[in-house]
Order: sequence, then C-alpha cells, then structure tokens
Amino acid sequence: MAKIITHTIEIPKNATRWWIKKTKDDSSLPLENRLEIIVDSYRKSKNCKMEFSSTQLDNGKVRLVIKNSFQNQADLDGYLALLEPYAAERDAYHAEKNIVCFDTITEE
Repeated sequence: MAKIITHTIEIPKNATRWWIKKTKDDSSLPLENRLEIIVDSYRKSKNCKMEFSSTQLDNGKVRLVIKNSFQNQADLDGYLALLEPYAAERDAYHAEKNIVCFDTITEE
C-alpha cells in the first residue's frame, strides 16, 4: 500500500520558506552535499510521485501543498530520515517567519 506524506505550508506574503533558503544556502556546496539534490535523488530512486499545488488565501498567505507518494513504509521512513537532522533548524526558521507547516501521512 502506498504511503503518502502531504506537507502543507502557509507562507506570509514576502516570506521565503525554509526549503528555498536552505537551497540557496547550500548552493556553494558540492552537488553531493546539497540537501535538495540528496532528497531529489532519493525520491527518484524510490519512484516517488510528487504533486504540488498553491493557493492564495484570504489572509494574504500562500498555501503550498506538496504531496509525496512512496511505494511503502520503508521508503517513506528513508525520506523522513533524510529530513530529520534539519527539523529543529526548519521549525525555528518557520516560527521566526510566521510560517505554518504541518505534515499528514496517509495510505492509498
């Protein structure tokens, strides 16, 4: 059964979400050390399907919904393990910028 993690992120106007900041910060690193490359390579190696949508909210924020569908729990666990070392950094940045982020995991 497929495991789906949905990242829902609400970003104030003119704020930059952590993932984009991290990508810019990593731009001087060798490709094999950049988080975006590591995560993207992992998703590709696991045949992860990714969907992305955005909505302008009445409160001025933008809601991003990023859905990653993995074939099994082990593949999802591997994905989460790649992100875990950055969780505190990401959460602190989001709190500072008034970015709301939550994840849900479902089966399909």
